[in-house]
Amino acid sequence: MGRPARHGVGALSEPERETLREAGACAEVGGQVLDAAGLPVATELDARMISVSAARLRGVNELIGVSAGGRGTAAVRAALRSGLLTGVVMDATTARRLLWQDGPDDPPGTAPSPRTTERGPR
Repeated sequence: MGRPARHGVGALSEPERETLREAGACAEVGGQVLDAAGLPVATELDARMISVSAARLRGVNELIGVSAGGRGTAAVRAALRSGLLTGVVMDATTARRLLWQDGPDDPPGTAPSPRTTERGPR
């Protein structure tokens, strides 16, 4: 009996990842696949995955997401919109992109949001 072909990194093959992207998925929190608005995306994974429901995750007192590298800005934004997380830890690049609404595919020089966190002189 042969092993299934793996073309991606992690538990999903690249064709499976592409199917999720086509369904609008851009993030995953605790087994919940989310679209850009933070809403759950129904997938075939639901039938073969054991995870805590979104409603139960929302009932957790403290659920902290972690992201680094600046590549997952859209995923972090979706996770925050979902209401599943109570906090997030991220690197400065991701934080700036979230605050400035600047993703890796946005044109360079995107103007900062008025919500800038830049500090003046101390």
